[in-house]
Amino acid sequence: DPETSCFLENESTCGLYGPCQALLDAAGGDKVGSSPPPPPPDYLPQVCSYEILGRQEYFELCGKICAAAECCLDGTCTSEDDGDDDVCLKYEPCRNLRPLPNPPGTLSLLCSDEDNLRGCEDACEPAMCCFSSNTDSCFDSQTESCAKYGACGALMTPDKGDMPGVVPMPPPNAQIDKVCAASRVDSETGRKQCEGLCEPAVCCFNTDIDIGINCFSENEEACGFYGPCMILFEDGEDEIIMPPATS
Repeated sequence: DPETSCFLENESTCGLYGPCQALLDAAGGDKVGSSPPPPPPDYLPQVCSYEILGRQEYFELCGKICAAAECCLDGTCTSEDDGDDDVCLKYEPCRNLRPLPNPPGTLSLLCSDEDNLRGCEDACEPAMCCFSSNTDSCFDSQTESCAKYGACGALMTPDKGDMPGVVPMPPPNAQIDKVCAASRVDSETGRKQCEGLCEPAVCCFNTDIDIGINCFSENEEACGFYGPCMILFEDGEDEIIMPPATS
């Protein structure tokens, strides 16, 4: 491939490696990629589902099976016939192992305009599984990636004027106690980190009817897990007193 060849700039050095040409010839010429993997076991969609990937034993099993299919996921398999493409399609559940794409740097801004959330919806689309309360939730297996999409919680809040209801909230990040500690939120950087983790549960603490409805009464247990976020709302006149979470 002329675009990737370094021969012209390194003729003398490359000449010393002449015998290596035999390896390329044996592989069928100048091909880039790997041969497609064998068909995966029928249970691959189950062991690689978000529903159980949060369990270490299934995460490891899924990873072991999918190790043979890297070229399918990267699009670098050398396909000999149409059947090879069908095999790669069967490995699609393996993508659940990969981190979600990073959100755009403007995510918080896009999700702050309640009158126009279209940009927020588009930016959050890759991570909606983080906020699902059903078996397709990816929060347990994608906790680090999901935390980056905290601003998408704006899409989960009931529309202004609606009666409060059950709001899908992912479990909070395991480090929320440390991230939202008083010693950290005193700094601008620390406060922003805490705000990012607390974004999915903002409606739990809201007291301003002009920007949305407080959802605590219908989500006491889920809101209780976000207790450390209270520190963000305990500033002077904005102090909020929440009833204790039920155990």
